[in-house]
Amino acid sequence: MNNKGLVFTLATILLFFALLSLSYSYLAREKEMQRMIAQATIGSKIKYIEDDISSDILSILNITLVNISKRDNPSPAVNPNVKDLVVYFEDFGMLPRNPDINGEMRNYTRLLQNQTSILQGVDISLSNYDTSNFTLTPYNTEFSFDDSETFTDGSKRTSRIDVYTEDWRKLKSINVHMDLPIASIPVIIATPGNDSANNLVNVTVNVTGTSVIRDEILPFLFRTYQLDPTDRVLDPIPVNPNNNRVYLDFGSSGIALEIRFGKVGGGIGGGHDGTLIINYTTIDQSSISYIQKLEFVYMATNETARLQTESIVLIDPKVGSITKKGPITLAEEGYYKTFK
Repeated sequence: MNNKGLVFTLATILLFFALLSLSYSYLAREKEMQRMIAQATIGSKIKYIEDDISSDILSILNITLVNISKRDNPSPAVNPNVKDLVVYFEDFGMLPRNPDINGEMRNYTRLLQNQTSILQGVDISLSNYDTSNFTLTPYNTEFSFDDSETFTDGSKRTSRIDVYTEDWRKLKSINVHMDLPIASIPVIIATPGNDSANNLVNVTVNVTGTSVIRDEILPFLFRTYQLDPTDRVLDPIPVNPNNNRVYLDFGSSGIALEIRFGKVGGGIGGGHDGTLIINYTTIDQSSISYIQKLEFVYMATNETARLQTESIVLIDPKVGSITKKGPITLAEEGYYKTFK
C-alpha cells in the first residue's frame, strides 16, 4: 500500500513538473512571439518612414521616375549569359537647378527632426543634408551637382552635373535627352568621332529645343558616339578640344550646352575614368533646361542594384532593438518608383 502511495506521489510530482515546464515553455514562446511581432511592427514603421523620406528627397530634386531593372542582352551571341542592368530616370530635374535647393533640404531636415519625429514617436536625424548627391551600388556611380557658379561674372550662370562610375568597365551605354529653351537652331561647335580603343561606351546625345518664339518643339540633334572612358577631358577646354565632347552654342541667346565623357580631373596621369559631365550655361535665370531622360546601361551583376543617398539617416523608434542608421534607398532593382 505504501509503495502504491509512493508511486502515486512521484507520478503526481513528475506530472506537476511536466505541466510547469510546458507552461513555462508556452509563456516563453508567447513572449518570443510578442517580441517578434513588436520587432516586425517597428521594422515596418522604420521602412515606412524611410520610403517617405526617399520620396520627399526625389521630389525636392524634381526627379519624376526612377526605374532599375534587368533585361536580356541585345547581343546574346557575344555574351549569352550576361544581362543588362538599366537605370532610367525620367525628368531628371532642371538646369540651372533651383538655387535654394540646399536650403530646401535643410528645411526638410528640420521638419523631420522637429515635427515628424514627434508625430511618429521616433528620433530622426539626417546628416550631410547640404548635399543632394546620391550613388548607385554596386557600380559606385556617383551623381553629384555643382550649383556654385551662380552668375559669378555678373552675366552668366553655369550648372554642372558630374556622374562618375568607379566600376566603369561594366558601363555599356549612356543616353542623355535634353530640352532647351531656344530662339534659333544652335551652332554645333564640337562633336566627337567614334573611338577605336577598348572598353568603349555608347554615349547618345538627344537634344530638342522648345521654341520661345513659336509654340513648338524642334528636334535638332540625335547621335550616338562610341567613346573611350579613359580619354582625358581637358578642363579648361583648349582652343582645339579633344575628341570626347558635344558642344552646342545658341549665340546671342547666351545659352550653351556641353556634354563630355571620359577621364576628369586630377591633373596629368590622375583623375576619374568614366565620368559624364553635363554643363548648361545661360545669361537668363528664367531660361531653364530640362533633362527629359537620363539612362545608364551596365553589365548586370548578381548583386541587387540600389540608388542611395550620400546623406546618412538615423531612425530610432526608442523601443525594441531595431534602429536604422545608414543611407536612404531612393530606388531598388526590381521595381520603379514614381514621384510628384
